[in-house]
Amino acid sequence: MERFELLEKERWSDFEKLFEKHKGVRGGCWCSFYLASSGEYARLDREGRKQLHIDKLDQYLFTGGLLYVDDVPVAWCQFGPHSLLTRFLRNRNIDEFETDLENVWRISCIFVDKDFRKHGYGRKVVEKAIESMMNFGASAIEAFPFDFKDRDGGFQHNGSIDFYLGLGFEEIGRIGKNEVLMRLKGGLTQEKSF
Repeated sequence: MERFELLEKERWSDFEKLFEKHKGVRGGCWCSFYLASSGEYARLDREGRKQLHIDKLDQYLFTGGLLYVDDVPVAWCQFGPHSLLTRFLRNRNIDEFETDLENVWRISCIFVDKDFRKHGYGRKVVEKAIESMMNFGASAIEAFPFDFKDRDGGFQHNGSIDFYLGLGFEEIGRIGKNEVLMRLKGGLTQEKSF
């Protein structure tokens, strides 16, 4: 049985279980990369990154959502209002595509337990995240996949262009050498919902 839950402080142990199994994911990031400025992140070790994520839960009530299968956390999507994901606030290239950030929410990371991949859980956790953001009043949802011209442009920790196109996002423009801003307005289309 599947269920989706927001990562609130009382569910931290479930997030910790998923991430400890994978050594904090991506070199011990603890999904804190987008929660900090580049300078702040660079000064933190693994434990500091983990603590930063815990501290954000004190400020924001939740920092994303977990997908469970039979009460086991198997997939994660980091999302929230634009102010949560500090790293994007410092990217001047995004500014040229923004008009009103008041109700813009963003997706930064997607992770699926290595033992549960190839079953569509990445898509499911993102669909549930989108549904949650719309319920919180998001007027638009943004995502930032990479587009690598010199190597495989497949699914990265933040999805892929094709992944988001399949969910109804539009490609807005490049915000860096390899990063693309994509935006969804109005929610998932009927044929693309769960």
